[in-house]
Amino acid sequence: MQQNKILKAKKDKADQIRTFIYKNINSGDYSDRIPSLSQLAEHFNVNIKTAKRAVDKLEAAGIVVSHKGKGTFVNQNDREPAPILFIGRENKEISGAISSVLASAVDMLELNYSPYTFLLPRNLDNEPYELSGPKGMAGMLIEGKLLEHINADSLKVPLVKLHAFNKHDGFPAVRSDVEDGIKQAVDYLRSLGHKKISYLGPDSEIDDGLDSLKRKVFCEHIIKHKLKTKGSWNPHTYFRVEEGYKSAIKILKGKEKPTALVCVNDEVALGALNACDVLGLSVPGDVSVVGFDDRAPAIMRKPFLTTVKVDFKQTAVEGIKLLHKCVSSPKDNEMSNFEIVLPVHLIIRETTGRPKND
Repeated sequence: MQQNKILKAKKDKADQIRTFIYKNINSGDYSDRIPSLSQLAEHFNVNIKTAKRAVDKLEAAGIVVSHKGKGTFVNQNDREPAPILFIGRENKEISGAISSVLASAVDMLELNYSPYTFLLPRNLDNEPYELSGPKGMAGMLIEGKLLEHINADSLKVPLVKLHAFNKHDGFPAVRSDVEDGIKQAVDYLRSLGHKKISYLGPDSEIDDGLDSLKRKVFCEHIIKHKLKTKGSWNPHTYFRVEEGYKSAIKILKGKEKPTALVCVNDEVALGALNACDVLGLSVPGDVSVVGFDDRAPAIMRKPFLTTVKVDFKQTAVEGIKLLHKCVSSPKDNEMSNFEIVLPVHLIIRETTGRPKND
């Protein structure tokens, strides 16, 4: 009789362990790996055989999967995909580029997430948006500086910034190495013999994000290599084709003009090419033009655009990987200061060449 009581007690303990693990999986506390057998045995004050019996039941039910030498993991294929939310901005090329590759990035990483996209209006008011997010949301990705327009604390989920600095505000970030991209563009133009170079992009006093960094690095690199530029050649230019057109018209109508234009993105560069057409200037014969991003406008018209390629799919992939780490290790304080900087590459096409002799 005494032996039967002992066996019953062991069985009850194994069921307690199984229930404990199952509840933690459903709550999201165990989103990847569950505790080892020795940890479970110590926590419940049982032997390892009892802990193993509990885990074996969960594995037989398809809830967990054991990998020899690595541990036991939550069976992601048996769980409903957890929603993740991407917040971008309406009609912004970068937001569209990132949102379009989220699903393929999740599939490539074989993670059990279901991505959703919410685009904030282009003209944002000063009041922060209150977002509830989809039910059971695991985490959130947010593009650029939009964090200041939402109440992130109310969401109470891990958050990763894309195409933005890590400002040590508690949120990790993934961005491209825009500094190196501008240096590559200027160095290439310099190697062709250009000494008078213009920059078309947002004013740093208006925009304090990655795009203002492009302008800052441009100015520093021009000074370093003793090239020529001046204020009238570097007007505040918003990210649109029409803005690039207007700025380029003003610059290239001047008595003294640059021989090359470096643009904040491909849309502005396309506007500059249109301006050259209207003014009867050949590209690259009279003016060389360099864009940034290598998006669709780069090959929308001839001559095809020389531009700095930013890998937006890799940005999404690294952002999701980083978000998954935050979801899996919510108490890891080091993650808040984590920043991934992705390389960029100059793609040489048809809009750059040697300048004419002045």
